[in-house]
Amino acid sequence: MYGQGMYGAPPLYGVYGYDPRAAAEAARGRPPERETTPVKFTEGKLFIGGVEAQLISKDDLVQYCSKWGEVADAVVMDRKGYGFVTFADPKDAMKFLETRVHELKGRRLDAKAAVPKAHLGTAKLTKKMFVGGTGDLTDEDFKEHFSQYGDIEDAAVVRREGMSRGFGFVTFADEISVEKCLLVNHFIKGRKVELKRAVPKEDLGAAAVAAAGGLQAVGPGAMAAPLAAAYPP
Repeated sequence: MYGQGMYGAPPLYGVYGYDPRAAAEAARGRPPERETTPVKFTEGKLFIGGVEAQLISKDDLVQYCSKWGEVADAVVMDRKGYGFVTFADPKDAMKFLETRVHELKGRRLDAKAAVPKAHLGTAKLTKKMFVGGTGDLTDEDFKEHFSQYGDIEDAAVVRREGMSRGFGFVTFADEISVEKCLLVNHFIKGRKVELKRAVPKEDLGAAAVAAAGGLQAVGPGAMAAPLAAAYPP
């Protein structure tokens, strides 16, 4: 779904999206640090918000998350307020997301798929998902494949004069269904497709900042522009 991404994060954005602490530093006149380490997509990896290193240790996080399955890796980011957990089986990560409320040591945890910035779309949870690299796939192919992740309200390949534009959108009844999709690679009829959280038109300004690293279209049927994940098309 994602492959590797070589990119530097724009100001105020870490490799997994908007960094509120970087924004606070910028507000005080301190230049934000840029992330320079390439980040690649890892199946079954979750971003966990609300994790204060002073209160919650890595062992605490692993012990809690192990209730849903084997934890392959976990990290608590020092002074960042978040962490990451990777489940050995992505299906266990999906089960974790299906449990809507998580609390650890009196702290409310916010979980979502860990998506490298270059493949982010938007950092906000959304019911609508962008699907790139569709080639000759049909609306029915979309529905058949993605229905295993949740109830679908709409699924369509975007076309112009009957010809596919190489991408489409899937709208679920639930935001968590999108997050579940973002946890694994996807192949539909042998074709690898690329997923992003779709960006509402009113949020294009923030998306432009997030895409400042310059996401390029690669290969047949790939996105034609950095903000192709925006909708309506």
